[in-house]
Amino acid sequence: MTAQAYARRWALTAAGAVVLVVSGFAALVWARHHLLDSIALLNVTSDSITQVAADLSDFCVSREKQSEAAHLRQDIADRLREIQSPATVVTRLSEACRKHGATVLEIAPMIPPPTAQPRNPLTDGRRYRLVVRGTYRQIAGLLDACPRLRLPARVVEFNVSPPEVANPGDQLNAVVVVESFLAPANKSEAPRA
Repeated sequence: MTAQAYARRWALTAAGAVVLVVSGFAALVWARHHLLDSIALLNVTSDSITQVAADLSDFCVSREKQSEAAHLRQDIADRLREIQSPATVVTRLSEACRKHGATVLEIAPMIPPPTAQPRNPLTDGRRYRLVVRGTYRQIAGLLDACPRLRLPARVVEFNVSPPEVANPGDQLNAVVVVESFLAPANKSEAPRA
């Protein structure tokens, strides 16, 4: 083997070794870059998953909240049953009158007028008429309390008169006629005055 052939073989071997080292180094650099990109993507995904888990924990209802919601549902159902009893409504209206210092003068059942249309048991149930007397302020307090107490009652007559005794400290007197009714299932079924 001549020196030239030997040098050529050595040069090809050295070039092959250099190519192998450079390609190995390039592969390592590419793998490192790809690995860093994958780690960054996993970090972003992990942050997203953590955020979703935190959001879901806000929407999950704890057992104590579930029992509180069940208690509230039961309370609303009891109140609805209660206001569908005309006697209970009249009793609660009378209590509200006494609480506000007004006097109930009369409680009378109302007889619905005969109609050709079929009766709706939700709105045509037994109604009561209450005649209440008190000062204007007492009556205003009573009328303000009815919706807050969820009492299905409406005013059908309201009379205001001057005080019976001429005293500048007296307030106007009022006589109001309140009609109770069964609460409708929805607002479109509410009775009309």
